Amino acid sequence: MPAHPPSNSSACHDRATAKRAVALIVDQGEGTRKDHIDSHYGMFTTIRNELQQLLQQRSAFEPARPVADNPMAELHTDVGPSGPGQLVNLIADPTTRAVQDVFTSSYDLLLLSLFRFFAGGRDDSMAPAMKQVTLRLMMTVVRPLGELLTRLPMGDPYPGLTAGPSFEMFPEIELLPHAYTARVLIAERLQETAVAARALARGPDLEAGAATVMSSVAASLDELSRLLDP
Repeated sequence: MPAHPPSNSSACHDRATAKRAVALIVDQGEGTRKDHIDSHYGMFTTIRNELQQLLQQRSAFEPARPVADNPMAELHTDVGPSGPGQLVNLIADPTTRAVQDVFTSSYDLLLLSLFRFFAGGRDDSMAPAMKQVTLRLMMTVVRPLGELLTRLPMGDPYPGLTAGPSFEMFPEIELLPHAYTARVLIAERLQETAVAARALARGPDLEAGAATVMSSVAASLDELSRLLDP
């Protein structure tokens, strides 16, 4: 019996099989110039072509909201400088920054969940729940919060500009090696993030539409926390 499965197996056993898996993911996911129309590359190319056609038909067409470049809630040691016209723009509006904090917490939890799902393997009894958490975080939390941020103001130093999802990461975002402890930690942080989202939804600073989004996000975070409750 061979020491490892055939090379076309999806399992990774060493550096060589891991590198082959990464190459396959890049090719199928990010795409190449000649194929994979439904890959990231293919989809972005299609969007660009459609935009060029629209601009030819309607030169005044504005396809996006006036989002500031690289909006962030706080500075990190690996980015900068910051300020109007600089590489990084710090969100000055306190309410928008609070929404960004909920987004960042949710995005970081998505990464932690992805790490734990792939580290656990197919024999992990909690793998189905962890898979649900990652997928639903993307669609019912990260996506609506990201869209909401593009409608919220950056603050006084940035007149007319809105914020956007920053996808900030912190040093503690790394693989949690112990499955049970990971589930406890992720479940607790999902609940804490739900509390923060609900406080914003019930507070006086968000307009009705934005408050509805935050309330829905809080409900999703609550439900996901219960999925992982050991």
